[in-house]
Amino acid sequence: MTEPNSRQSPDLFEQAVAALRTTPVPAGPPDELVAATTRALQEAGAAPERDRHLSRRNRMFRIARLCSLAAAAGVLLALGIFLALPGKKASAEVQVDGTAYSIQGPFTHQDLTVFLLCSDRQDGHDFLTLDEGLKDGLVTITEQEQERVGALWIDNQSDRPLYLQEGERLIGGKQDRTIISSLVIPPKSGTMEKK
Repeated sequence: MTEPNSRQSPDLFEQAVAALRTTPVPAGPPDELVAATTRALQEAGAAPERDRHLSRRNRMFRIARLCSLAAAAGVLLALGIFLALPGKKASAEVQVDGTAYSIQGPFTHQDLTVFLLCSDRQDGHDFLTLDEGLKDGLVTITEQEQERVGALWIDNQSDRPLYLQEGERLIGGKQDRTIISSLVIPPKSGTMEKK
């Protein structure tokens, strides 16, 4: 009884190699048949023309090489023009209710682009965050009488404006909701609908 992973005896392998070496290889078609077939194809105009294919191939490689050189030259030219320009970032000045604002940027890192909104005037509001208001019991969130998925009642009972930031989760209805866009709810607002 042989083991399942055991090898065959080397004699059997050597016999197979010897049999392959002594077996004659069949000859291809006679030279006269090959010549006659080639002549017939050439006369019919269907014979492959090696030189034509090689020249077309060489032409395609030449075109690809010239296109890549032209693209590289265009990129280098654009880079040179960009580096030659003054290094100022775009900036815009805007007046809103007597306050001057400047927009600076863009500032980009990988897939993120940021514009800065700057002003000499400091915002004096002391905003209440949702977490602070819920923890101190100054903000209540309740379901509306006719429950709707996209709306809740929010009551800011504090003396500070309540800042709700985009992406915050509102807990207090029958299901949690996420704020779609940032907003400010005034102090002592009473019950307001948040959609």
